[in-house]
Amino acid sequence: MAKGKRYEGEFISVAGVRYRVEVWQEGYSGSVGELSFPYDTPLTIEWSEVNKIEPVMSSAATLTVISDSDRRFVDLYTTVAGSIRLDVYRENKKYWSGTLDPEIYEEPFAQQDGYDVTLTFSDFAILDRIKFEKTTRRFWSLQSLLELCIEKSGVELDGVQEYISTTTDKGALLLASTCLIDENFFDEDNEPMTLREILDEMLRPFALRLQQKDGKAHVYDIHTLHSLQTKPVRWCLDDSTLGVDQTFNNCELTFSPYMKNKLIEAENDPAWIKDSECTSHRVNVDYSANDLPGFDMLLKAGTLSKSKFRIYDLFNLTKFFKIKPILSGDSEAGVAFVFHTRRGDQDYVPQCGHVQNVGEPSAVVEVKDRPFIFVDDDKRNNYLLNLKIEAMVDVRYNPFEDAGDDNERGWWKEFNHQCNYSYIPFRLILRDENGQALFHYDNSEVLNTWINVNTYETGRQWFPGEGDWNSAHAAYYEKDVDGRKKKTGWGGWKTNQPIIGYYRWELPSIFDKMFEGEYIPMPPVSGWLEVQVGSVLKMKDYGFVQTFDHQKIHWFLLKNVTMNLVGAYGQELSEDDIVVRAWVDKAAKEGMEIDTVCGTMPDWSHPTARGQFFLSSRETISNFTRAGVTDKVERLLLGTVYSQYYGRKKKLSGTADIVSELSPMTDEHEAGKYMIVSEIQDLIKDESNLAMVEIAQDNFTGVPFEEE
Repeated sequence: MAKGKRYEGEFISVAGVRYRVEVWQEGYSGSVGELSFPYDTPLTIEWSEVNKIEPVMSSAATLTVISDSDRRFVDLYTTVAGSIRLDVYRENKKYWSGTLDPEIYEEPFAQQDGYDVTLTFSDFAILDRIKFEKTTRRFWSLQSLLELCIEKSGVELDGVQEYISTTTDKGALLLASTCLIDENFFDEDNEPMTLREILDEMLRPFALRLQQKDGKAHVYDIHTLHSLQTKPVRWCLDDSTLGVDQTFNNCELTFSPYMKNKLIEAENDPAWIKDSECTSHRVNVDYSANDLPGFDMLLKAGTLSKSKFRIYDLFNLTKFFKIKPILSGDSEAGVAFVFHTRRGDQDYVPQCGHVQNVGEPSAVVEVKDRPFIFVDDDKRNNYLLNLKIEAMVDVRYNPFEDAGDDNERGWWKEFNHQCNYSYIPFRLILRDENGQALFHYDNSEVLNTWINVNTYETGRQWFPGEGDWNSAHAAYYEKDVDGRKKKTGWGGWKTNQPIIGYYRWELPSIFDKMFEGEYIPMPPVSGWLEVQVGSVLKMKDYGFVQTFDHQKIHWFLLKNVTMNLVGAYGQELSEDDIVVRAWVDKAAKEGMEIDTVCGTMPDWSHPTARGQFFLSSRETISNFTRAGVTDKVERLLLGTVYSQYYGRKKKLSGTADIVSELSPMTDEHEAGKYMIVSEIQDLIKDESNLAMVEIAQDNFTGVPFEEE
């Protein structure tokens, strides 16, 4: 909704500077009311003190107006952040903009008119209230993130002014060329960061600061600020003082790249499925024991919002399930492809699906999560993907009890004899940010062969496009050769093993270390991984002949789907933070700590490190350049800390003429260049109570680094 001008008024400072104040209100379309001000302090603007490398220097304006009638301005109080905006003009030029703090409003209650009302506005504080919203965009340039934050802050400024010395190691402009993936803005519980958190985190690694001044948003670093045209400070009272800025013994920088080796963890919590939304089916200990309940099988058709699974089933034969144990089973939940009931001597009755052994699956389960994975071609062979599909396929009436006369002993024996190798089809598709299929995983070469299984690489490859349901299969079999000859790979909940075709000898020793799950080579390029599981079952005996009657299968349940990133030999990968330290001034007492969630990896890119910087071409950025030095951004930041805090830097404070523009400052009595770190402007008096500290250009020579 557009804003309309609600109030406006003017006042002239003691120095003859004309200021105009406008108050804009969302949805207002009436006449413009006139503002009156007290003579002494109608408007002040404050930039609270922050240290030299703090990413955002926000400001707040305190507007005092005279209410000529009872509660004239009370309707400006609102809980809707950003709905009221203040614009300040200095000699008809935009000077400051901010939105009303929705929780601060104050006026006298005892008077009916002629009293002062105080309104507080801020420029970027509102961003603490606004959480990042997921869009179809996956990669965001720093520039687009900055524009988003400024837009959502509600301020109306005359553009963005950049004073940035850092470039990529290829010389590209920093904000336009450097990108972040938006998965980095969500925690493990999928809770988004606030826009203020994102703003801080994207600026901090580069020692950048955002500050509103003179009606513009300025993004700058100290190295560039130092090179700008200076402005002499003009002290107007005798309260100025000389002191020193804080210094530090050392600085420890911790970069948390948000490496998540568990890419997919899809399972259902039984609590997510409400009994009232289900049909309930009793399964006894065996079908002759009607008085001995085993468990209740509950089925829910349709969707389940909290589930990590999405069901695509044209005929609605596949359903969500949960098991409520009584004398059999455990509390479980997942997706049911097949479930048949039976009452005593009665035949089995399908309640959920039917078994398919040929053709395309009629039901497809898709994992909702699509994790991003970055692929560095030079380091592609250092990693594998491990896909685990935990399922249950069974012919027994009660799959949690031993086979017996009343629990399909005969069928169970036949099942073990004829179903030594079993396969469930899946599709693993790599998509781009627009959802288009780039590649699909294919292990079909292994499925029907005597392939040598001494390596996990043979017959496992990626092909362009989406593939089909014959492209990849999850395999279920017994590990030892005697078990593969005499037993089925099913019985209770089972996890797939690496596909081995119809290999009938002792498995190599590597299978002792890498047994569960399908080990998949990294895809050729970066993208988003999509996993689908189909409802077709392929089962063959030890001679690799398919003879079993699929209609005897009464259970086909899917419980968990997980995908992990592992090392080239299946080993777990570290998720430790990256720590870089540097001495600053060993004579100082206190140390500085900096935490970042955006940065560069040491000498390697990690396929799941969400916090690493990317180019707009989707390549990771290894190094950046500042002050003639090309290095990791973490080391450049520590170099800035060293440059600005080594030795004692002077600090000057007092009351001075208003400094309306962003510029480095000088003082005729104290050499050096200074940056303003706090300021309170009293516009009617045309003076500022400010503090400024000495700055230096970045110099990385001799910075004593320590890395972990």
